[in-house]
Formats: sequence, C-alpha cells, structure tokens
Amino acid sequence: MPIGFLGVLAFVPILIALVLMVGFRWPATRAMPVAWLTAAVLAVLVWRMDLAVVLAYTLQGFGSAITVLLIVFGALLILYTLTESGDMKTINHGFHGLTRDRRVQAIIISIRRSGRNYGLVFELHLLSHNFLNVFPSWLRPSSSFPQLT
Repeated sequence: MPIGFLGVLAFVPILIALVLMVGFRWPATRAMPVAWLTAAVLAVLVWRMDLAVVLAYTLQGFGSAITVLLIVFGALLILYTLTESGDMKTINHGFHGLTRDRRVQAIIISIRRSGRNYGLVFELHLLSHNFLNVFPSWLRPSSSFPQLT
C-alpha cells in the first residue's frame, strides 16, 4: 500500500474520536473505546500486528494513563486543599505584595517553574520587543503602567 494511504488510515481512529465527540457530542467514555477498537482492528488487519502485541500496547497505554491521572489528581488535591484552608488567599496576597503587574507575576512563576530560567529569557525577549499582544488580556499592563518602547 502507498505510504500516503497508510498515513490516512493511521489518522482514522483520531478522526473517529473527533467526529464522535465533537460532531455527535458523545462523551469520551463512549467515543474513546470506539476509537481504540478502530485502531486495534487497523493494527491487526492493515499492519499485520499480532493480537498479543496490540493487547500489550493497550496495557502500556492504560499504565501511562494511570500515571497522568495520578499527577492530575494530586494537583487538584493540592489546589482544593489550598483553597479550603485559605492558603490560596495567602499566596495571592503574597503575589500582590510583590507586584500588581500580571506580567511580572507570570515571569516570577516562569522563573520558579523553569530549572534553567529558559522561561525568563523568552519572556524578557518578548517584553523587550514589545510583543505584549501575545499575552492574554489579564497579563497586559493596565493603563497606568508605562508602555515598553
């Protein structure tokens, strides 16, 4: 089979998931098994994969999904714990104590997130060239803040 046709066939499970969830408004709990079944059938029939290999990759996918779900669950647990205990207000108050400018707050967060400060370099580059339009409206300076030139 031509490589272009194989590429189109490889995209079919993704297309099915998109059509079912966006077009037919199916929940992911119904659409994703259909997309998985399509991918499994294509893997066995078109690419001649053994069924055991398809099942092994399915189990590997479940393991990866569990890892991602644990990370998301942990992040939500921390967020709701901070919110319920009132510590989120303390964090917000601390940020407002440093600066009210949302751009500077974003830079502080990026410094904290990036181990080697690549985020800081990128954001300072954008600010130095007055690319403020790339930031969301809540990050743009207020009218009282002097514009960078």
